[in-house]
Amino acid sequence: MNVSMNALRILAAILVVVSHVRAMFFVDFVDAADQGLVAQTLYASTSLGHQAVIVFFALSGYWVGGAAMRAVRRDPPSLGHYARARLTRLWLVLVPAIALTELLDRVGAAIRPDSDVYQGSSAYHTVVPVGGPLPSLDAVDALGNAVFLQRLYVPALGTNSPLWSLMAEFWYYLLFPAALLVLKRGASWRVRVAAVLTLAAGIAVVSFPTEPRAPGVLALFPAWLLGAAVAWRRDAIAEVLDRIGGPVLASVRAILVVTVLACAAVDTTRGTRATTLALALATAAMVASFITDIRSPRARRIVAPVATWAEWSYSLYATHMPVVALLAALIVPLASDRWALTPVTYLGLLGITLVPVAVALGFYQLFERHTDRVRQLVTPKGSRRDARREEAPAVASGEQ
Repeated sequence: MNVSMNALRILAAILVVVSHVRAMFFVDFVDAADQGLVAQTLYASTSLGHQAVIVFFALSGYWVGGAAMRAVRRDPPSLGHYARARLTRLWLVLVPAIALTELLDRVGAAIRPDSDVYQGSSAYHTVVPVGGPLPSLDAVDALGNAVFLQRLYVPALGTNSPLWSLMAEFWYYLLFPAALLVLKRGASWRVRVAAVLTLAAGIAVVSFPTEPRAPGVLALFPAWLLGAAVAWRRDAIAEVLDRIGGPVLASVRAILVVTVLACAAVDTTRGTRATTLALALATAAMVASFITDIRSPRARRIVAPVATWAEWSYSLYATHMPVVALLAALIVPLASDRWALTPVTYLGLLGITLVPVAVALGFYQLFERHTDRVRQLVTPKGSRRDARREEAPAVASGEQ
């Protein structure tokens, strides 16, 4: 286990959760009575959710893109193993998360029907639907979310707006190996034609959405591809890192982490394609620097416990939002009731964040931790050896 990358993964997931807790429980910075330096710092540190998703995309490109390249290199390509691994991983958490969202949103709306969370409010900036979550909880919406059409042809399910990034990840998982097969030397004409048709169909699906404010799936694809590029040159990068001394490498890594944070801060204020690409480039460079794991025993003792939390990062990402929404409806039912973000209430933010974390841990025990066992069940016996060789952790806004 690469403890440094897994630590990055769980930290990014927590940043997403914190950003959503802040949006649901605290007034916007422009409405804050105190807009001094301390307030600016508190708001800036709790507004990095979208930027954390870009980090997830780069990590996913590294892990899943690497698995796709290994699958395509084989002759014949072992795409069955790749598809089973990806879909098992996605659905084992996503399908129960859809059921949990349906349950919590309907219970919350029954308990606090007058809450702005369930009535809808523009104050939440689409963290929950402006028109309220109930209209997007029907069976068609649930099915559309299960087959990765959310925010393209159906809305994200209820209050669970973060599910959009799982949709993007799924299409990246499909488009990337299809493109590799189109370019693969020695591929048969049948394989190449099938790959071209798959690539064209996938691009068409994500390019012509009917949902308003659909995310630019292809516009964000470069962030994922940059991670895949790091996986492509993994061995060469590892050789370079092995030649760098420990203190120098530690300094380079620290500089790259700071660069990622700086790019994320700029992206929160500018939010342009250029700033997002700069963040993706910085993240890919940071990921490349961590291909070889932390060498210092002291540093590993500090980072390793954090890295173990990454095992449930997908559960946290997929389930936290309906939990946060329900808590907000119970505690601050009206958007006008939200608090000012101060050093004291910041502790409250951290305390509230512990609730979706606890739910995610239980959810992990029920579902996510059984991923390998389920993969074995759906893999033909004669193919399990190859499947084990192909398994590699991957991230989808927390999905591996």
